[in-house]
Amino acid sequence: MAKILNQYLDLATDTLSVVVGQGTGLLAQRIEQYARIGDEIALTLRDNGERQAAEFAELLGARTHAAANYLRTRDGRRIWSDAQDAMSGRGWVMAGAGLLTGFLAARAIRCSPPSRYDPS
Repeated sequence: MAKILNQYLDLATDTLSVVVGQGTGLLAQRIEQYARIGDEIALTLRDNGERQAAEFAELLGARTHAAANYLRTRDGRRIWSDAQDAMSGRGWVMAGAGLLTGFLAARAIRCSPPSRYDPS
């Protein structure tokens, strides 16, 4: 029974990895589009004599290209592993993110318009 459960778990993990891989591929494409726009902005700033702003835009562009490359070259399991490595020893970050997400969700629900089909 445990062997069958492990096989199903492996199959689910593989499926999830494929889905995450497809999603990260699409996200990488979108990030690359914005990085190219940033490259054009940096060129425009440099042409206009704004050297510091152009250097900053180039730095952001390089990091954006690196993020897109990271997403394109990693599968779902590797991204999950990297996230776990980055968060190890930083449980407070995850707890804070969960708390913030809870507050935002509660605020969104509280501010949402009442249902049109309310029978009262």
